Amino acid sequence: PIATAASARAAQSPRRLEVQEAYLQGTLAMAASVRQASQILAARDAFERAIRLDPDFAQAQAGLATAYSLAGSLTI
Repeated sequence: PIATAASARAAQSPRRLEVQEAYLQGTLAMAASVRQASQILAARDAFERAIRLDPDFAQAQAGLATAYSLAGSLTI
């Protein structure tokens, strides 16, 4: 069972790394946004990509909600 779980994780690793990278790109864009529409939209796109890759990734969903909230407070 332990070997099976480890090999299942290893098989998912490249995809998981891609999800994590998209999430981190969104987080970085949000941190650098200073309420700039272009950065908020870049964050939105990155969070949406992470969610497409892993629909159950709650952190990306929360990041997307924050991006939409910030975008709504701007005139885009």
